[in-house]
Amino acid sequence: MNRSVNFAGLFATTVAIFLITSYKSISPDTGVQRLDTLALLAQAVLTSNATTMSAIDVEPFRPTPTAIAVSALWSLSVVFSLLSALLAMMTQDWLSGSMGMDTPPMAESLERYALNCLQSYAAITHYGVDQLATCVIGLMHSAVVLFLVGLSLFLAPLHCIPAILVAAFSAVAAVLYVVASVIPLFDPKCPYRTPLSLILFGVFYGTVTFVACVMLYFINVVDAVGSWIANKKVAFRDLDPREVIAFLGDPVLSARVLRPLLGGIMSHKSSEELGFIVDHALDLPYGGKLVAGRELSYLSARARAQMVKSPGTLRYFARCLLSMEQDGVSDFFVNLRNSKAIMIKLARVFDRVNSVDAAVGSIRFLQMLVSAENSADNLSQSHTNQDARWKYMPFIVSVFPSFAEQVGERGAEALLKGDTTLHTAVASLRWTLIGELGQIQGCPCTPDHAGFQARLNVHSLLTALDAVSNLRLLKASVDDHEDIGSLLQDCSSDPRPELAYRNALTLLDAVHRCNWRAGDWERPDARYMPRGRLGMWEWRKLFEVQARGVASECMTSLFDAECVKATADAKPGSAILGTLGLGTVAGQALRDLRSTVNFEGANRTKSSNGSAVR
Repeated sequence: MNRSVNFAGLFATTVAIFLITSYKSISPDTGVQRLDTLALLAQAVLTSNATTMSAIDVEPFRPTPTAIAVSALWSLSVVFSLLSALLAMMTQDWLSGSMGMDTPPMAESLERYALNCLQSYAAITHYGVDQLATCVIGLMHSAVVLFLVGLSLFLAPLHCIPAILVAAFSAVAAVLYVVASVIPLFDPKCPYRTPLSLILFGVFYGTVTFVACVMLYFINVVDAVGSWIANKKVAFRDLDPREVIAFLGDPVLSARVLRPLLGGIMSHKSSEELGFIVDHALDLPYGGKLVAGRELSYLSARARAQMVKSPGTLRYFARCLLSMEQDGVSDFFVNLRNSKAIMIKLARVFDRVNSVDAAVGSIRFLQMLVSAENSADNLSQSHTNQDARWKYMPFIVSVFPSFAEQVGERGAEALLKGDTTLHTAVASLRWTLIGELGQIQGCPCTPDHAGFQARLNVHSLLTALDAVSNLRLLKASVDDHEDIGSLLQDCSSDPRPELAYRNALTLLDAVHRCNWRAGDWERPDARYMPRGRLGMWEWRKLFEVQARGVASECMTSLFDAECVKATADAKPGSAILGTLGLGTVAGQALRDLRSTVNFEGANRTKSSNGSAVR
């Protein structure tokens, strides 16, 4: 505020100097008046002896329209700058009075002081005191505009060259100012905000919200009339516009809600679906709580060295702040993956996993590192059959077995607490590795074949996970491979279908042991895989698996549970899913898994075993 006051004072002084100059152009010139008087006296002396004397007409002084406009513009500029300084001083005084002291007084408790501060902040927001700074800047901007327009008009009668130069540069500045004011309408994160931006926000969102409200009210009227005809009863309260008018209170928020809401209404969505649309529109977008795009580029350019040295930071970023669906995130991980020096340091991320969160962060970090891609990287992968992706990955693969053992220990602890987060992360990583296995063309079996290094690294990671008892893939069928290594080395068949459904079974079994508690397992791959890839629960869309083998003991045990059996038998969207506590994701996953095995053979085996015991 102090800077605004100082600038306003200096600017007002500068404009006042020009105003004094322009004052001469709207007031009579005393020299000219003196000459007119002398001319009248001379003419009177010469005609004093004449019998008749003709009247001498002296035209009154009339300032030019340009002079009047210049004086008016510069006068308003001085007034606006002085009002800006006055408002700045008043705002500064109001804020200092509301904020009080920075530290609580000795006689006042900390709680009371905090409540007083809260009340002051609420009052400042309620009465718009926090917006007065924008008004101060707006008045100063208006004063500058008025001065430049007046200066262009003032110079025009004197000489065309300075007038054109001033007008041209002023016009360019005005265009840039308007562009800077408009950009925030399309990019809310843009820092180029001006007082004009607030006006444009109000006009744009106000217009959009008003039009949407009119359309919404029209739809309500049509529905109300249809309801009256159907029920043969008129209820005028159905035409109450207050619910629609309430949207005008916050045009920015309402515009975000009304657009999908109108689309849902016109698509004849149910009331539950419309409620979900509104809730989803009111949720903060990922960009509000995630780091991506320009923010991630800024961090990468200035703090990447420090981030790489801090495993905890990278784990937290991968677990909470990054999303592969956001712009710039894949580029960030591709750049990490293509640097040998960085990959050597990244091995620290997989050391000393002392908590479930640390294990989840490390797994998610590896998942993003493996799956990251961009157009340039895809070109190099196609030329090397995915070997380029894994060029420096052995530094991490070499420490992965010991890391997997630590993850197994943390996973056992998590299951005892009913937490499936870690098992969800492991299953999602497996699904990513299954996807990368499918990117490799053919079956390269020797080092001189392109794709051999990629295939070897993927096999090493999958084998290391399966070597840990708490992370081992469960068998869905008695015919499934006992050893994952033999499955992966068999080039006669594609190992991915068996890996996919066994991965789904392993996660579902963990969720079942935790009583189907809600968690990330319903969307295990959200944020951690590039946009457009299928999630692990959609494995059935990629692989056709026929029910060939007899269900394993683990499989039959899972489907013997009453809630699992009822959920698998229920039709998609059935109300029974809600009563059982299992959602549509679990129902579809169980049905897909059940279709891979033969339960009749398992039941006959169980019956024969029971008869033998009797």
